[in-house]
Amino acid sequence: MSRSEGLGKEYLFCHHGKAHDGNTISWYDVDYNGRANPALPGCRTWDPHKLCWLPESSDLPTKGAGTQFGLAKKLHLRWQQDISETAGSVMKSSYFEHDKSAYVTERNATAKTPQLTFHSATYQ
Repeated sequence: MSRSEGLGKEYLFCHHGKAHDGNTISWYDVDYNGRANPALPGCRTWDPHKLCWLPESSDLPTKGAGTQFGLAKKLHLRWQQDISETAGSVMKSSYFEHDKSAYVTERNATAKTPQLTFHSATYQ
């Protein structure tokens, strides 16, 4: 591996092994969709040494596949269609091509009268 490639994703994302697999359930999903964590006890206890209620829900995250409503798949399909239809930027896609007769083809400088008198300051 060359130095310019950097670390591979197995070193960045999997250095704890499979400990973080299945952490795709959000707290919103747990609270509003009723996906309770079976690893958490019904009642938490106060720990006077740590001054907190244990166990916290962040200590034992809910594992499993996240709720998919098809929104991500629909967005990816729409983005793929947009990429295939438009080739380039928003400026290019919103610009319509004008007729060739609308363009200026002749370019002339404005006529200047030649200066016939010279200033005396230039000949000193």
